[in-house]
Amino acid sequence: RKPEARSMVGSGVANTGSYSSAAIAPGQIVSLFGLNIGPTADVQTMIENNRVTTVNANTRVFFDGVPAPIIFGTRGQINVMVP
Repeated sequence: RKPEARSMVGSGVANTGSYSSAAIAPGQIVSLFGLNIGPTADVQTMIENNRVTTVNANTRVFFDGVPAPIIFGTRGQINVMVP
């Protein structure tokens, strides 16, 4: 089966609280917007060993090779904490 095409929408990354697409920093929660970028069904935060997981429904997000904790995910939006 051929994987579905994925693409970012607009600037693609925005502050989750203000939707500002200015610079991001470690510890900030950001939203990524796109087409087919997340899981087919909505997923919520998963906790393992008192930490938010960096893999949820086979979805992962990396910043410079460092996995980001996933707060929420769906096909068109993923909210993560910048590591």
